[in-house]
Amino acid sequence: MSMNETDDLVAFANCGGGLLIIGASNLGEVQGLSAADISRLNQLLYYSSL
Repeated sequence: MSMNETDDLVAFANCGGGLLIIGASNLGEVQGLSAADISRLNQLLYYSSL
């Protein structure tokens, strides 16, 4: 995930509404995330929000 993508996710989180679903395909199928992916995503979002 690029920094632009994490910036977009942080912007959505700070928007005060809506729902962002991570781990689903464009068809609405659950793809899921591995524990490593979740950890990496958490770190990227944390550092992007500083």
